[in-house]
Amino acid sequence: MGAHSFRVRATDGVGHADATAAERKWTVASTDGTGPETGGEKTPDTKPAADTKAPAITLSARRRKLRAVLKSGKLVLTVSTDEAATLAGQAVLSAKLAKQLKLPAGGAVLSAAVKPAVVAKGSATASQAGAVKVVLKLTKKARKRLARVRRVTATLRVLATDAAGNRTLVTKRLKLKR
Repeated sequence: MGAHSFRVRATDGVGHADATAAERKWTVASTDGTGPETGGEKTPDTKPAADTKAPAITLSARRRKLRAVLKSGKLVLTVSTDEAATLAGQAVLSAKLAKQLKLPAGGAVLSAAVKPAVVAKGSATASQAGAVKVVLKLTKKARKRLARVRRVTATLRVLATDAAGNRTLVTKRLKLKR
């Protein structure tokens, strides 16, 4: 007899407990002394456990001649992801090479202590797990300045962000030769 409540809290395999417990409340009362009667209120359904796992991604770029990249103005990356995510990609040159080529260092770099020169950028959306092509478009200034070099090493960076805001940054070095 009386008011009762029952709470359940989910815990994942690693031991992280859900921040909100599911709760059910009810009252047991006797109207004529012959048996219990149940009633009460139901709490709203709780949210599923928060997604705290960052997307796992792999990055690959087909080796191409520098001349072909400069002619098309594009660098195509293949990114595989284990869940739906927004992908932002960049090709950057070291600050030292950027200075030699008189390219502006800095800009919106995905992650770096030293500000390298961003020479190409692009984005794509993976609506589900699988492979997605991310096309990086070279800046006009970078195309013009890179036409003078025989070879260049660029760092490719791809940042994957899932619907919950979890992020993964993957980098890969790519050598381009004439």
